[in-house]
Amino acid sequence: MKKMLPLFLAAALAVASCSKSDDAPGAAALLGTWVVQSETKVSTPKNGGAATTTTVQKPLPSGLTSITFRADGTYTLVDPSRTYSDSGTYTYANNILTLPYYSTSGVQSAKILAVPELTATRLVTVLSTEDASYKYTTTDLYTR
Repeated sequence: MKKMLPLFLAAALAVASCSKSDDAPGAAALLGTWVVQSETKVSTPKNGGAATTTTVQKPLPSGLTSITFRADGTYTLVDPSRTYSDSGTYTYANNILTLPYYSTSGVQSAKILAVPELTATRLVTVLSTEDASYKYTTTDLYTR
């Protein structure tokens, strides 16, 4: 039995080293309701001018903006400050969250958000967009 002890220790060490505890959280960590706490928008002129940063702390007095992700791949977004709500399907893989939606003119598009942070209590999303004159980076912080 004493000769087998090193074998058991080696096997236990091999199993422990294969643990996934250091891996990034998967889609299951996204599930549930998240409330936006702040939004930071950086506007950078394409002509090389100085960037402008605007941060809005939320929740606003008119209510809490929240988004709920469900296991069936659907989401609901509620924004009482704009009397706005939206729902649809989402995908989350490789730290990219995709929210397809239809514009008011009926054209389908998608918001593609980078997710640099996802824990049990914090979700950070980053949306990059641009128009003819500016590049915009919008970072939203959500908590539960």
